[in-house]
Amino acid sequence: MPHERETILETINGFAHDKLRENGSRAKHLRSAREALENPDEVWTDNPRVSSAKWVYVKEFDSKPYPFSIALVGEWEANSTIIVPFSSFARDKSSARKWRQAKKIYP
Repeated sequence: MPHERETILETINGFAHDKLRENGSRAKHLRSAREALENPDEVWTDNPRVSSAKWVYVKEFDSKPYPFSIALVGEWEANSTIIVPFSSFARDKSSARKWRQAKKIYP
């Protein structure tokens, strides 16, 4: 990402050379992703479904059809002392269970 700094700072419309995947449907969940990272209900580690991220943050909301926000978090490859979000997505109750198949470390 450091090599993209200039492009990011110069972009005032859109996403520069990047395109929205899935017609931007995931972007509507950015607020819940941030809330999951800042105030998780649960944090799990050693999830067998995740090879890149180290932790799975789970946050439950009073919303339908996807009441759970899942955020994958790990160490930056270039500097393992920096913790970065890898991905996040909304899930229903049954799908959220799959992300809880690990060791619970919070609360």
